[in-house]
Amino acid sequence: LECCIAPGLMLPLSALNRLRAAALNALEEARSVVVPYPRSQQTAEEPAGPARPAGAPQLRCRLSAAAQLTPAVRRGAGRLSLPLSQLAGEPQLLEACGGRLMAELPLFCPPQQEELVAETLLTLRQQGLREVLCGNLGSLQLARQAGLAVCGDYGLNLMNSAALKQAAALGCREATLSFECDRAAARALQSPIPFGILAYGHLPLMLLRNCPGKTAAGCGDCRGVSHITDRRGEAFPLQCQGRQYTHLLNPRPLILSDRLPEWDFCHFLTLRFTVESPRECDEILKMYQTGAVPAGRHCAAANPAKGASKAPPPRRSAARSGLRPCGRRQSRRPAAGPRPILQPKGAFPMPTIRIRYLSDGIEKLRYIDGKSDWIDLRCAETVELKAGEFRLLPLGVAMALPQGYEAHIAPRSSTFRNYGILQTNSVGVVDESYCGDEDEWKLPVYATRDCHIERNDRIAQFRIVEHQPAIRFEECETLGNASRGGFGSTGRQ
Repeated sequence: LECCIAPGLMLPLSALNRLRAAALNALEEARSVVVPYPRSQQTAEEPAGPARPAGAPQLRCRLSAAAQLTPAVRRGAGRLSLPLSQLAGEPQLLEACGGRLMAELPLFCPPQQEELVAETLLTLRQQGLREVLCGNLGSLQLARQAGLAVCGDYGLNLMNSAALKQAAALGCREATLSFECDRAAARALQSPIPFGILAYGHLPLMLLRNCPGKTAAGCGDCRGVSHITDRRGEAFPLQCQGRQYTHLLNPRPLILSDRLPEWDFCHFLTLRFTVESPRECDEILKMYQTGAVPAGRHCAAANPAKGASKAPPPRRSAARSGLRPCGRRQSRRPAAGPRPILQPKGAFPMPTIRIRYLSDGIEKLRYIDGKSDWIDLRCAETVELKAGEFRLLPLGVAMALPQGYEAHIAPRSSTFRNYGILQTNSVGVVDESYCGDEDEWKLPVYATRDCHIERNDRIAQFRIVEHQPAIRFEECETLGNASRGGFGSTGRQ
């Protein structure tokens, strides 16, 4: 509102406010006028599309690493996909999978990388590649230029019939719906091409150009999987994609294994494996083949609707939600609450650790929050030891540790005082290959005096740690540092 007042005159502020109010009222009246809009009386013809599947939807596995392509996954999945970079390194998998393997193109491809991607596609086509999975329009164009069949991915945000029709016009022979599309909307779709959903996986929350988990330390020793923790202590996995971009993943996986009949109108269901170990891929696939009820923390729907269980609320931004790289000091304490077994405070939520108890006379393992991230182990039988005697004390447990982790076993601080025994190997190391049903953990001890140990007595403790990163040794003539003076050179005081 503008008002021109001649020199020497004045207008009270109340008059200006009345003018503003009058202008707003006039504008509101003008906007409330209904303008008739001529509509066509012709009804649009819905695309006929493929027939709904007669049987159960096809189970597919979408892998992030070639190591996840186990024999069970290869046999049980109707279709398979691997990232383009993984497939380029192991093209023999195309023949081994009998034409069922697709290449997943990167969601983010800088202009300087497009030529390399195009060359890789042409090379793999000559080696037997026939189909690719495309999550954006740029990758779709690269795939068509290489003469490959295109399958639309969730990144195309296909949520309605018009979008599916357009995807078909762009050359997509089938499509994965956006995980924002709920079940009711998906059931009502009229699609000219087959479609399916992501039925399992740690769904992506953000795509990040710079990895927030390695901002301070750099990517030198990173294996491609890291995590950041929010102010509530929730750890969010980070999956690096060829050091080009990073996916921030939901810490709770989507699991629909016990709800498959609700999605029988889909042509396929995709299991999206990201941070899972090969063993876990086999177990999850079997769970979907048998319709088993999932256990543990998970989401029952990507986009809750029509009574579905609600997933944790999405984070709006890293700064707003308080996400921080693991290892940095928190400005606030996480909210108090029960923690899962074998889950140290602030640790990355490892895949579920399967444990078999070989004795009914010992207490179950538990983590004592606020005291230590070591977990007590107990003697599985009553033992009498004489001074100078060696014995392997059974600990009554066997575990299947996740790939890339190991357990360190050490005596408790009171073990020698209470029993006079020493652990003969100083620290025990159990790697992930020691995982059979009868691979019981044991503590090798030497008795310095006669002692009696009751069944269920706490005699040792353990923690689970990641393997050290791959290193290499460089031989040299000099280290370039001044010598400190030899072993024990700092003296007694």
